[in-house]
Amino acid sequence: MLLCAGLPSPEDPKKRVDNRRQSAKFTPTMKSEALNGILTVVLGALLVLGVFFALKVVFITHELRTLQSQANFANTALLQTQAVINDSRAYYNAHPDADLGRILQPFQPKPATR
Repeated sequence: MLLCAGLPSPEDPKKRVDNRRQSAKFTPTMKSEALNGILTVVLGALLVLGVFFALKVVFITHELRTLQSQANFANTALLQTQAVINDSRAYYNAHPDADLGRILQPFQPKPATR
């Protein structure tokens, strides 16, 4: 048997790909340059889309956090305003005054209409 210099010996178990009973068979699919090119382009497109969607998630998360802080600020202001109106009503019930009644009139609860 003729051995070339630099090539592993077929008897070397570390370099052998196949088993003695079952030979490994490789299909010629990946030897096609066109298929390799197409798969590389598809992989690149998926990579670009992955980066795009990851950045989109980051920006949407930032916007969500900003809007949540603004909503918390608005809710706090609304609760403080409602507390002042409720305190004013309680004071008006204890000490009726025409001017205070006129000021509180737009804030009176309206009956439900059907």
